[in-house]
Formats: sequence, structure tokens, C-alpha cells
Amino acid sequence: MRSRKEFLYSLVLMAILVLNSCASTTLTSVWKDETYRSGNIKKVLIIAFSERPAVRRFFEDEFKRQMTPLGVEAISSYTVVPYEKLSDKEFLAAQARNLRLDAVLITRLVDKKTVQSYFPPETAYMGPSGYSTGWPTYCYNCYQALTRPGYTVENEIVSLETNLYEARTDTLIWSALSDTFAESDKDDYIRSFISVIMKKLSDDKIL
Repeated sequence: MRSRKEFLYSLVLMAILVLNSCASTTLTSVWKDETYRSGNIKKVLIIAFSERPAVRRFFEDEFKRQMTPLGVEAISSYTVVPYEKLSDKEFLAAQARNLRLDAVLITRLVDKKTVQSYFPPETAYMGPSGYSTGWPTYCYNCYQALTRPGYTVENEIVSLETNLYEARTDTLIWSALSDTFAESDKDDYIRSFISVIMKKLSDDKIL
């Protein structure tokens, strides 16, 4: 049978895993063109800069998936723009004309860093019942509820910049900087990031 100390310690580990499994994104800066009239974006090209093709595809396809319910036709750039053509300005301009785009949304990595969070030692509270069952039982409970050691958790923070350009005029109409806690499952934190971006675009009446 597992001791009370082992049981309590396992609960702490489970809590850590649950907390770490929840990706979170914070917008650190947002700008929008106050003169821009909403409702003009019906077709948008999504460009995610990543040297890893799989990440680029997932990123762009997830943006497309979340834009579709808003009535926006989103095009994943990897389907029309090879990676080596992302630096070809004339090719990109020609594609924008051929596709009759209303806007282009671009996301790029700005920074990546690791932060440490220290959780100090903690003694488990036994509750009132631990005091009313006699001193031998109380001593036993005290022994089982020894102080748990402190621990350090490392998290990676990914800082991204997302810009939305009007295709016809090539002007910036919306921009955001964000920080996202990146867990082991990159798909989860990418979805989390895109959900936050999409909500802000909707709240700002851009889409």
C-alpha cells in the first residue's frame, strides 16, 4: 500500500503535469489602423515563416481552419508559394494579383527563451481529523506528511509577431506581438496562439 507521503507527492506531480499541459498566449502589444474599414477582408493569404515544413503547414492550415467559420477564404501559402520564393518580392506581388487577395497575414518568430519557476518546499495540511484521533495517530500522520522538497520547472516562451497587410495597397492594418508558453506538444500551443490572435482580430473588427 502506498504511504500518505507518496500519495500526496503523486498529487503534486499530477498538478504540475496538468498546469504544463495548458498552453497560454499573452498579447504584449497590439496596433491597428483606426482608419481601416472592417468587412473588406474576404480572401487572405496566410504565411508562417518556419524552416521546418511541417510546422509551416500546420501553422497555416490551422489559421485557415479557424478563419473559415468567419466566412473568410484563407489560403495556406505553402500551397502556392515555395519556401525559396518567400524572399522573391516580384513573385509574391504577382501571386497576390493572380489570387485576387484582400489581405496577407504573416507570422514570424521574434524570440525564444527559457524561464525557470521555483516552487518552495511545502508541508501538507492534514485537516481537523488529524488532531482528533489520538496522539499516536497524529504522530503517524505527521511522519507521513513530511515536508515536500522544493522543485524547479522550466518553460520555453516563444515570442511571435503577426502582421496583417491590405493586399491592394500593401499597407499594414493590424499588428500584434505575443508570448506563448511552448509545451512539448507544439500543436497545442500553436492552436492556443492562433485562437488568441483570431479572437483579437474579431474583437478589433478587422475580420
